[in-house]
Amino acid sequence: MESLHAARVTDSDRIRAYLSDESASFRGHATELLLPATEREVAEMVRAANRSRTLLTVSGAGTSITGSRVPTSGGAVLSTERMVEPCSAVPAGFEAVEGDGFRIMLNAPERLAIVPPAVTLAGLDAVLARRGLLYPPDPTEMTAMIGGTVATNASGARSFHYGPTRAWVRRIRVVLPTGEVAELRRGNPPARGGVLEFRAEGRTVRLRLPSEDEYRMPRTKNAAGLYLAPNMAPIDLFIGCEGILGVITEVEVALVERPAQTLTVVVYFASCDDALGFVEACISRSRAGDTFLSLEYFDGRSLGFLREMYPDIPGGAAA
Repeated sequence: MESLHAARVTDSDRIRAYLSDESASFRGHATELLLPATEREVAEMVRAANRSRTLLTVSGAGTSITGSRVPTSGGAVLSTERMVEPCSAVPAGFEAVEGDGFRIMLNAPERLAIVPPAVTLAGLDAVLARRGLLYPPDPTEMTAMIGGTVATNASGARSFHYGPTRAWVRRIRVVLPTGEVAELRRGNPPARGGVLEFRAEGRTVRLRLPSEDEYRMPRTKNAAGLYLAPNMAPIDLFIGCEGILGVITEVEVALVERPAQTLTVVVYFASCDDALGFVEACISRSRAGDTFLSLEYFDGRSLGFLREMYPDIPGGAAA
């Protein structure tokens, strides 16, 4: 209980840093900051919040620009920043690997890693680079913590080739709003008859999924709102839930061999139609077997801002 006491902060000066995110567009208020270091501490804090009816907002590194980690309704902020050790024992085939202030578990032959939520993408990448491996999702901000990227289903430039975070998550541990812990894997039974089932500490949790008439996901690139599909797996309900449904305490991800060489090219176009035509050509070539890892689009206004610092940027409508 001493460690739990030390992980509770009520000093307003320390809490202030958790009341906004990188956008600085949203501002919240909170009376308490919770800093668990273990899954057990997370579970105890969630149960205590239930008993006192305290609102909880889950926070990662704060690199979001959507306000999802901002405590707009008050209560307490629960930050996962101290969770740098895996919850599980080292499974067969895995080895413990030290990073800069954290530990992961790695199965290099099977290209799998078990990662605690506070590990940043940059920190994970530094460890994997030594083994010639890569965790593909790249949501631009490499100081983001992996727990936060899973909670938001983050994507980015490399999603053109690799897809979003969801495609690379094989297992998660999550503390539910009840304080119970669930371990969810790819391959768990999918939803049937509009009902999703999974196990949490010995009991079966059953959730009725809304119909498409009640809740429909946009048919575009989308990271907003809870995931819904007719035969969805339980794990997909929590990927992208932004902390609404629980606190992610451990993530197992798939890896790929690190590309030996990449080439970055900036191409300027006289019109937006020309730029979109180039994108269509890249899609066609990628289907034919060429590898385009990422595409980033800059419109004319973006180029105008950049030209103030880089006057050699040529004129044009897009890049």
